[in-house]
Formats: sequence, structure tokens, C-alpha cells
Amino acid sequence: MTGLPAGTYTCIVSGPGFATAALLIVGGQATTAQNGNASPQLSSGEFRIILTWGAIPSDLDTHLTGPTTNGGSRFHLYFFDKAPFDSNALLDLDDVS
Repeated sequence: MTGLPAGTYTCIVSGPGFATAALLIVGGQATTAQNGNASPQLSSGEFRIILTWGAIPSDLDTHLTGPTTNGGSRFHLYFFDKAPFDSNALLDLDDVS
């Protein structure tokens, strides 16, 4: 966006079936890579983790651990185990670019 006077602005993005997201925009200066995520709405009790980062480090991973659904030991969700047995967790995407 060009011609935006100096200041801090909040851009609210929303749409049917999607969670509302807020982006912080700073006017009066050149800023690159201001990205947001349009995330589908979740059901009650669900949550989503979105991990984003820049060029360095070249790869960053999410690890999630918690109790198993059968009351046994804990599960560990990460790149090599994207859908741990006895958990309701799922890693749907691992993007290294």
C-alpha cells in the first residue's frame, strides 16, 4: 500500500467460515513480508498452531506433547510423527521453503 500516512494501523481480515485475523500495519515506512493467515474456524475445544518464520533459521519445527487419549503415556507430535497413536493431534503441513 502506498501513500499511507505515518502511524500504526490494525487491519482486520474476516470471512464466512474463517477465524478473524488482525494484521499490524505501520504507515510511513517500507515494510516487506507482512503476511497473515486465513484460518478456517474451529469447533469448540479445538485449537490450531501456525508457526511462521523468516529466512533464518532455514527450518523451524513445532513439537507438541500431551496425554494420550487412552490414559497411557504421553504422545509427541513432530515432523517424524505427524499423527501420533492415541492422540487427537495432527500435523498437517511441514514446509521448509
